[in-house]
Amino acid sequence: MRTALLSCLLLLGLAACGEETEEGGLQPWRYATVSGLGEASGVTLFGEDLVLVCGNNDRDIYTVSRAGLRDGDALRARKLAVQIKPDALLMGTEPFALQRYTLDMLWKVPVDFQAVAAQQPHYLYVAERNRRLILWGRLTRRADGALSTIRFDHVSIAPGGERSAADAGDWRDKGSGARGLVAVERSARMEDLWLVDAGAPGEPIRIRRLDRYGSNYGGIRARHTFEGSPDVQAMSWENGRLVMLLGAGRGRLVPLKPPPPGKLDSVNMGPGVPGPVVPAGKRWAGMAHAADGTVFLVSSGSPATLGWRRP
Repeated sequence: MRTALLSCLLLLGLAACGEETEEGGLQPWRYATVSGLGEASGVTLFGEDLVLVCGNNDRDIYTVSRAGLRDGDALRARKLAVQIKPDALLMGTEPFALQRYTLDMLWKVPVDFQAVAAQQPHYLYVAERNRRLILWGRLTRRADGALSTIRFDHVSIAPGGERSAADAGDWRDKGSGARGLVAVERSARMEDLWLVDAGAPGEPIRIRRLDRYGSNYGGIRARHTFEGSPDVQAMSWENGRLVMLLGAGRGRLVPLKPPPPGKLDSVNMGPGVPGPVVPAGKRWAGMAHAADGTVFLVSSGSPATLGWRRP
């Protein structure tokens, strides 16, 4: 009974992410277009700014202000200046780390940024799909308060994946690939990173709880009811829980309660609620929740569609 009641409460709380309910009272979805960037793959919130990444070997980091957003706006993303610490060594506990790759070496090969997360006061984390990496560093602002620069000072290996060609010197992840990343404050000096892959047919979704150096300490194995692959598109954090965006197109938003640190939970995922309608030929590719309950979605395609809904 308690489990059923908790599931109902979670879905009621998530209703603000889905369709209008019969009872009404929810704000309608608003939409804007975002040009000036490639194929968007992830979005996060940093204060009043949306920070976006793109796949397909795009190393740029983009930003759009959410202040004063209006339905029907045509926005243009602005590129941040991207810097790296070239001699930063790849960190991690897997054999890949023993090769002593530097960030400069890893920056020069094709990259596929698939998710992004931010944590105040200044940290930004990016999940790279090809070699299953997490790059992180500091955001800085100009004198007028606008975001100006991201400097990546660290790179670590995200555990998991399938490095089946490692014996031949190919350290790329041959699995479904990292697709969602969330940063949640755990203490004044540390945050938890939650990392999820796209998922494989017939297999539970594995969500790993990491520290910023790539060490794994617990997580979630989530059994789903999707026929075939769950096709995870994004993951976000809302009011003490994870929210998954599953499936192509408009997708479905499904909440999960995280276990305590160090524990691996196995759970059955509920059906969730449908995401908003996405323009033809696009899919929702990134998701972020604001502290006030506003949810943001960004689509694939060019220009990207930005959808948001206030509670």
